Amino acid sequence: MTNDSQDPLEPHGWFRWLHDQSAGRRPCRGGFAGGIPTGGPDSLDAVALGRHSWEVGFLGRMDILEKCWADLTPRQRGLALGGVSENDPDWEWILARLPEAELGAVETCEIACNALRDGNEPVLAAVLAASSDLSGEVPRYESPNRKTGVFAETLGQLSCRCADLVLEAALIRSSPGGVRLVLQNGASPDIPVWLLERSYNERHCALSFSIKNRMAFAVSALISAGASPKGISFCSANLPLFEAISTRQDALAIRLLKKQAALADGGEDQGRRKKIREVRRKKPRLISPAADYFFGHFDDELDWAKKSVGSLIPFVPVEEKPCFYHGDGQGGCWQTFLDALGGDVERLKRFERHGLDSRLSAEEFLTLVDGGHYDKLLHLLSHEPEHIRASVLFRIRRRNLSFGEQGPLALRPQDDRIGDAIGFDPGPQRPCRLPDGTALYADLSAIAPAGHAPCLPGHFWLRTESSVRCRRGNETVMRRISLDWKMVALPQNDHQLMNLLPAVRLAEGRFIRLGVTLGSLLWLEGDKRLTKAVEKWMESAGMMKIVASAQGLIKDQDRGNRRPPEPTLSHEELDGYPKEFWPHLVRIESGSIGMTEKSSCGDAGLMTRYRAWERMNKKEDSFVPDPRILDWEIWHEVPMELKPFLTWDDLFDRPGFRSPDGSEYEKAMSRKATRWWNEMMIPKVLAAIQASTSAGEPAGGGSPT
Repeated sequence: MTNDSQDPLEPHGWFRWLHDQSAGRRPCRGGFAGGIPTGGPDSLDAVALGRHSWEVGFLGRMDILEKCWADLTPRQRGLALGGVSENDPDWEWILARLPEAELGAVETCEIACNALRDGNEPVLAAVLAASSDLSGEVPRYESPNRKTGVFAETLGQLSCRCADLVLEAALIRSSPGGVRLVLQNGASPDIPVWLLERSYNERHCALSFSIKNRMAFAVSALISAGASPKGISFCSANLPLFEAISTRQDALAIRLLKKQAALADGGEDQGRRKKIREVRRKKPRLISPAADYFFGHFDDELDWAKKSVGSLIPFVPVEEKPCFYHGDGQGGCWQTFLDALGGDVERLKRFERHGLDSRLSAEEFLTLVDGGHYDKLLHLLSHEPEHIRASVLFRIRRRNLSFGEQGPLALRPQDDRIGDAIGFDPGPQRPCRLPDGTALYADLSAIAPAGHAPCLPGHFWLRTESSVRCRRGNETVMRRISLDWKMVALPQNDHQLMNLLPAVRLAEGRFIRLGVTLGSLLWLEGDKRLTKAVEKWMESAGMMKIVASAQGLIKDQDRGNRRPPEPTLSHEELDGYPKEFWPHLVRIESGSIGMTEKSSCGDAGLMTRYRAWERMNKKEDSFVPDPRILDWEIWHEVPMELKPFLTWDDLFDRPGFRSPDGSEYEKAMSRKATRWWNEMMIPKVLAAIQASTSAGEPAGGGSPT
């Protein structure tokens, strides 16, 4: 080989990007000017081979290396073995030649990391024993798929010692033997670990990373090797303790506390406080308002907490408490120790005895409310006077009536008889016998008999239940329950059927309604004994008989149902309206959709139900538009029903549409508004592009450039 004008490639591979899990291997570039000759090993120049020994190994040409092995220096042999280790290597081949090679820091790191990648601990042990430079520097590469310099500052804080990089690889690959071996060979137990992916950015120390990923073997080895229980400056102080609490490893958390970890930073972590203040002050203005929140809460939620509840109890600024960042693909979220403890009051009390700061911030208060952590909130407010606690709960329930409810299986018969299933007849059903002595039944009377009312093909009449429950002291009570007949689609399978049938409970000799369906009982959280009993009932022969009876009742109704007239409006126009009203809805004088005495065929009950539904859902008559949108030249063209869903977009300074998360009617109207907006805007955009293109034509015509 005489044409060797290019410089050899620097060894590269996973070991260069341990910090960035989204970075792949860079393509092999440079190296031999004409590639490896086709004439075979005999045509190779030994000097050129030595210069490019890593590339030959990287390309998997062990035949060339074997032929010329004696002509390579020990250093070149080490480089060649490093290249071979990159691509589906023959580890036995590498292991047999290790004694004849000299391994510097780079080759040691490369082969060791790839051995960990492939789970080959014997090769790892041999490499560590053969290396001459475990403390040498192994430069990391900036991520190839990111802007140069964006993460350079963070990259510079990571360890580049060979042994530390191998320990990082052992942690990433969750290798018990690897962690032990590398620590025994001088790796620092306090290395930084950077979790960087395409949409993820989180900082750890080796100990917090191991705790988060529940690697008990690594936690034990790191602590034995002298890892700091408080973590390192690269990440938040006491992050190992936070991860132990977050993952419910309480025994480990107590162990860390006894080793001088702390539940309060004592004010020394000023960098973290500054960062949180910056996050609060400089939140990015994004197109989607859902991304613009702090500690998992939107600005309007925080404003409500501070104004409504902050006047009753003193909120501490959240940046004065230890805060920890959890990364994810949606921007991540900050949390405190109180957040990490969830709703378990006994855990809260345990860590209060170890110095947990249980003063509430507005952000933590909202997390408790959103999570329904009634008992935990009461405990944190226990030092407040009774009337203050009552006022706080009252203001919460004005916003969230069901706060603190324990689920429908916690309901018991009430003195006010709200929820009583008066007249319920279980018939020959085999009920679900619960461990507390109560029983569950299916309410088959919710399926209407034939002739209940005209019904569209493919549908049947079902009595549905909607309820509001709330917490009173240690009990959950039914505040309100509504029973409504609705036309619903015929179920296509047993699963859909059980999601339609209401559940009734026999307790203290009385039948009570739970306000939920049989299917939803499987997803309820609460007493594990109760949920296991429900699961067993769902799979029993008794449940199969209940399902068969329900299917028979539905078929009988379907055969005997009277059919209403065909709707005069299209399915697209009727989308969002209850299907029982479809045949009777028409365009009224205002241009919107509604029902008239004539279209209702004189059915007073039907008209009454429609008016009640209309008052609850349709807002056209009471809608007050943003004054800025009234000057829009085509505002008069917006269909009446869509106007409440058009708003002024401050980001783009033009009309736009909102996407409410409300009733089926609102969701359907939002879909229609989106379609209307696109149909209206796209031609205008195309016309503007065409006009701009035409204006840019050169004099004398011709095609625009």
